[in-house]
Amino acid sequence: MWFKALILSLAVVAVLGAVAPPAFQISEETSLADILLNSPAFRNAETFNLGCIDFYVPELKVHADKYDDDVKVCQEDYKKGFEGIDATYAFSRNELFDSLRGSCSALLGCDSQTTNSGAFTCLTKTCPDEIKSINKIADNATDLNKEVVEKFNAIETTLLNCQVLAQRTYRTNHGQCLEDLNGCLDDPNWEYPASTALY
Repeated sequence: MWFKALILSLAVVAVLGAVAPPAFQISEETSLADILLNSPAFRNAETFNLGCIDFYVPELKVHADKYDDDVKVCQEDYKKGFEGIDATYAFSRNELFDSLRGSCSALLGCDSQTTNSGAFTCLTKTCPDEIKSINKIADNATDLNKEVVEKFNAIETTLLNCQVLAQRTYRTNHGQCLEDLNGCLDDPNWEYPASTALY
């Protein structure tokens, strides 16, 4: 029994070391120890099939690696989408700030008057028109920001859907792999499949 316990410990360490599970999957991933401990095959030295461990540990890692790759693609697509959306509004931003600088220059130009009365008169005449321009800039900025936020929200939803799909695919494949491992452990006649592309 001590020998089987040692084998189990080594198998679990191998699995946990070889498969770096994402945080959401840790409880399921570490359940491999429970599967081995509770397996009838483990309690029966005659049917406990160590070849299964050799075969399915790399398979579990394949699923973990695929999940990592899928999530990376989701994040890269989101980053490209974000940068693309942001870039399309650069011209609009420049236009607004050019207009704002023009209004500010007109208002600040009143400060060049040599007398206080002249400065007050300049502001009295200039402010109403420039305030209209500044209010228009503010309205345009509000509309543009609404468009940008809606587009950002849309790609964030796409990112979330992409991540959820990656997680579901991983859970399905990983769960099937663990199920197959458990069945394999209790099968003294199990042999390595001809192909490793199971899932």
